[in-house]
Amino acid sequence: DCILDYVTYDALDLLNKMFLPNKQRISLKELIVHPFVTKPPNPQLLMKMIKHVADYKRMEFTKQQENMQSVINDINNLYSNRLHIQAKYIFYLNKQQELKQQYLSLLGQQQQQQQRQEGEKEK
Repeated sequence: DCILDYVTYDALDLLNKMFLPNKQRISLKELIVHPFVTKPPNPQLLMKMIKHVADYKRMEFTKQQENMQSVINDINNLYSNRLHIQAKYIFYLNKQQELKQQYLSLLGQQQQQQQRQEGEKEK
């Protein structure tokens, strides 16, 4: 289906007249008597357009449902893995604290060694 399948000759004519340069453009007086404005819509064309919009909305709704289901699945996976994630977090937090203690211990040993060396130099 092409968009032109949903557009009447009168609609195209009106659009054409609306986009002409200023001096040639359709006036408001001409617009209100233009056939596109004064004629009732073509029922077959109107039904075709309504069906097209309904099909699009149905497709859009289906995509939204799929996206929502995907989000629900992701949340369920996170919830299922939360204990594993918490355990890893605690493990790495403890590892970080151990490394910090080792660093502080090494730093303390270096300071003591420097103090001894300074003390030996003074003697």
